[in-house]
Amino acid sequence: MQERLNYLKSQYMTAESECSDVENDFRDIQRYVGKIIRTFKDSKFSLAVASQMTYDENTHFNENNVI
Repeated sequence: MQERLNYLKSQYMTAESECSDVENDFRDIQRYVGKIIRTFKDSKFSLAVASQMTYDENTHFNENNVI
């Protein structure tokens, strides 16, 4: 029984450490994404669709249909 408890504690600690690592990775990514968003916001870029249409989830915007 003690052996099983020790095993479960070990598994828990490993999972806890992995979660902490993922959280730290997301924090790092958030900083970069935040910077990208601020830069894009400050760029005065205006997105407009070339012609009025109905779009669905399969629509892909590219340089041919966005001005």
